[in-house]
Amino acid sequence: MKKSANLEMLFTEKTFLERFQCAKDAGFDAVEFAGWLEKDMDAVINAARQADIPIAAFTGDELYSPIDGARQQEYIELVCRSAEMARRAGARMLVTHSNALGAKSEVLCRHDELTATKKLLNMYDTYKKLAPHMERAGIILLVEAISGTEHPGVFMEHVDLAAEIVETVGSPNVRLLCDLYHMQQNGGRLVESLRRYRDITGHIHFADVPGRHEPGTGEINFAAIKQCLTQMDYQGMVGFALQPSEGTERAVRAIMRY
Repeated sequence: MKKSANLEMLFTEKTFLERFQCAKDAGFDAVEFAGWLEKDMDAVINAARQADIPIAAFTGDELYSPIDGARQQEYIELVCRSAEMARRAGARMLVTHSNALGAKSEVLCRHDELTATKKLLNMYDTYKKLAPHMERAGIILLVEAISGTEHPGVFMEHVDLAAEIVETVGSPNVRLLCDLYHMQQNGGRLVESLRRYRDITGHIHFADVPGRHEPGTGEINFAAIKQCLTQMDYQGMVGFALQPSEGTERAVRAIMRY
């Protein structure tokens, strides 16, 4: 299993740029992080190169929402800028959500003026228009559903809805991000969903439930998840987007047992 460390959550005892080397030393295969617009990306790229660890992914749509048809062109332009930055950084994937998220992952705008049908149609249209841009850039656009319990007002809560978007767009460069933490909060059936969506899954996130901590601290059977991925011959990466329960060192030991 290839493992990616989310540097927004792991190794927070160090400065952000120091975390790249920490992840390398801990045995991770790659790193990922949230938005890039407020980061010194020259320094970030240099830190990754100095540590000899690739950047797997980062968030590509910080400011806008694909459900907002009125600002669709701005959304597309931002994601295309993000794709160019991803190419510079050597990253292959950009993470997107149905709503723009703030610095604390809060939903910035619910777009209550739009019906659910209109939101869904806007999402489809936006990703459909983005697909050829991503194909030319060689970047995978990841579609992630997140829990409304933790992100009140978010439109796309369930992995099934995200999967429908990906399947309907029908591009090899628009893929599903299966976040097992959010999926467990929204109905579970993790192994079933992983198998059902194996052909459209581009990336996986893991954190245990409750608490969003490392494997073994909650109710998810991570050994069964690993067995499922092995049987599926999953060739992608698992990103550990979790909050250590008692410090990063202990969390990393739990992660590396798998």
